[in-house]
This record gives sequence, structure tokens and C-alpha cells, in this order.
Amino acid sequence: MELSWDELTFLRFLIASAIILPLVLKKEHKNLKLKKNDAHVVILAGLFGMFGYHALFFMSLEYITAINSALLMATTPMVTSIIAAVVLGEYFGIKRIFAVVIAFFGVLLTITNGNLEVLKNLSFNIGDVIMFSAVLCMALYAVLSKKVAQKYSPSLILTYGYILTVLLLIPYMILKNPINAILNASLETWLSIIYMAVFASVLAQLLQQISLKYHGASKTMLFYQFVPIIVIMLSAIFLRDPFTKITAISTLFIMGGVYINSTIKRD
Repeated sequence: MELSWDELTFLRFLIASAIILPLVLKKEHKNLKLKKNDAHVVILAGLFGMFGYHALFFMSLEYITAINSALLMATTPMVTSIIAAVVLGEYFGIKRIFAVVIAFFGVLLTITNGNLEVLKNLSFNIGDVIMFSAVLCMALYAVLSKKVAQKYSPSLILTYGYILTVLLLIPYMILKNPINAILNASLETWLSIIYMAVFASVLAQLLQQISLKYHGASKTMLFYQFVPIIVIMLSAIFLRDPFTKITAISTLFIMGGVYINSTIKRD
């Protein structure tokens, strides 16, 4: 990797800020100021979801195994549902638990390729603790965003999160002085950063914020379980990787869980 995680994160959110800030200033210049009681919620959402999640996620990769990482990330919907029930009063009954468990089982099938015996050989280390901390950050981000979603636009909430992340990383960037590494980065690296800024940050997170606003934290975050399936499908299309029966079965379990979750009307 040509650039470290902190350099990638800084550039990613700097570019994302440069994209979304002009749009927010143009469309919402009269609504930029946060209410006193909401400011800390929006700031914490950015701190957990943008800065905390990415820092902890990349730190964990130095210690954690691929399967442990995938398994812990798959607990995000369950963790979010529990926190949302406590903080927001969202429904967390038998139907939602059943939906989350079904979707989680689908992810398990994907990760283990249908061989659940693999789970018996799991071992844990400090990387797992760090990764679960990242999961907590993402869950808190979703819940805190939902808490203020009815008062502020999705783009405004994101803008504060992006700018906060950039500001937090500036002192570290000054001390580290990565200017040479950044200037010497390849075209491929820059295209990856731009992709992450435009699609993975601005577009994807804007859609996520819209979903949080209208559907709640629990329903929105369950869609995270589709990530491994989508990766496999894209690999099958573009890289000609095989799309197995296990993947198809996993997809059905995940779709079933998401569908059951979508029928809950009590959030």
C-alpha cells in the first residue's frame, strides 16, 4: 500500500468535504447552525462514524484474521438494533431478532463457504477487540445520526462529520509530513481515493443518511449483510470468479432477514 490508512482517510474525507460543502453552502446556507442541544450529537456522530470507525478498522487489520473480521462486522446490525432500542426506543422484539439472526446466518454461510466447522477453530486476539470497537462506532454513528435526522438534512450531518475528521487528522498530518508520499502516489492510488471519496463517502453515505432518516437505524443497518454477497456477485461478473450454490443460499437467507425486518412497523 503506497499510503497509510491515516493518509488515505485524510485525503478521502478532504475530497468528500470539497464536494459536499459547496452544495450545502448553496442550498442550506440559512440552516447551517446547529441547535445547542444537537451540536454534541452531530459532532459525536462524526467522531464515531467517520474518524473512530476508520481508525479502529484499519488498526485491527494488523492483528485480526480475515474470517474474524468478517464475522465481527456481521454483528453490526445486531449491535445497532440493541443500541437503537435503548437510545431511540426502536422495536427490538422476537421478529427483529429473528430477522437479524437469519441474515447473520446467511453471512456465516458466505464467510465459511458452507463449512461451519471452520468456526470451531476460531481464535481471538487484541485485533478482535479493536474490530468490535469499530463495530460499536458504526452502530453509535447510525443511532446518533437517526437522533437528529428529523431536524437536519442528511447532507448537513455528513458535512459536519467530514470536516471534523479532516480537522482531527490535520495535526497528525503536519507532524507526519506525508507530502512526498502523497505527491508520489500512483494514478491507480489516486483513482481509488477519488472513488472512495465520491462513491463510498458522498454518494453511499448520503443514501445511508436518507435511509436512517426515514427507516430508522435497525432497518438501515441490516442491509450491511448484503456487502459480502455484492462483493461476490461483482467478482463473478468482472473477475469471472465462481458464483456457487452456497452463495445463492446465503443470498436467500439474507434477503429473507431483510424482508422480515422491513415488515416491522413499530420503529
